[in-house]
Amino acid sequence: MNKSSKIWMALLSAVLVACAYLIHTDSLAGTTEIPQEGQFAYYPLDGNAEDWSDNEHDGTIVGDVTPTEDRFGVTDGACYFNGTNARIDIPHHDNLEYTGTNSLTISCWVRLDDPFVPHGAIVCKGGSPGDITGVSSYCIPFTTDRRPAAYINHYASSGFNGLESSEVLTLGEWYHIAVVFDGSDVTLFINGEPDTSAVFTNKPSENTEPLYVGLDADGADEYLHGALDCLFIYNRALTETEIEMLFGAPTAPERPSWGGVKNKFR
Repeated sequence: MNKSSKIWMALLSAVLVACAYLIHTDSLAGTTEIPQEGQFAYYPLDGNAEDWSDNEHDGTIVGDVTPTEDRFGVTDGACYFNGTNARIDIPHHDNLEYTGTNSLTISCWVRLDDPFVPHGAIVCKGGSPGDITGVSSYCIPFTTDRRPAAYINHYASSGFNGLESSEVLTLGEWYHIAVVFDGSDVTLFINGEPDTSAVFTNKPSENTEPLYVGLDADGADEYLHGALDCLFIYNRALTETEIEMLFGAPTAPERPSWGGVKNKFR
């Protein structure tokens, strides 16, 4: 085979590989579409606090947040929170507010580790770390017996509303947790399925503090001990189908772009 033939064969092989990749990724996109409408931010939490949406709401790591394996065993695919001083601060934005009349969805994978830290949270809006009198607008913590919960006006003198799951999470296992605030209707999902819901009749307090990831900052500071992965925030109420889509999204070293989500999803 002469030199020209070898070049053409190489080019043909490259084209065939590219076509196979496009067919593969198009098939993935058809079955794992990530909701884009109303997406405020997407944090893969691959050992950092970068926002991979088009909105660039990067967070800041505070304390000892370190990379760890994600739920698929991918090295540095998630963030480990040590339960004592580790958190991520996402700067305040009006779209992070829950007023009791607007809509907000928060979705994240979580693994609670031993020893369990009661009341450690996935997220908490405000609450003033270090101030035992701090009150959060809303918070998604875990009860003393490891049940996911959602609260507003936690530690306020009045106006508290909350809901708590009846499911006790097993230490060391990954769970997908999502909370949909839709006006006064609040629903908590576990692994893609609605778990519990309630009507919050009170108005959440508003603040301009960060959204704390891995910390329940109201009252005493209670840090999550475990790992978090794939934090999504939407400024609308996702449907049950969309929550199931987030729960069922696969992993891969490289991933085609899904609208605002850049070229990977872990």
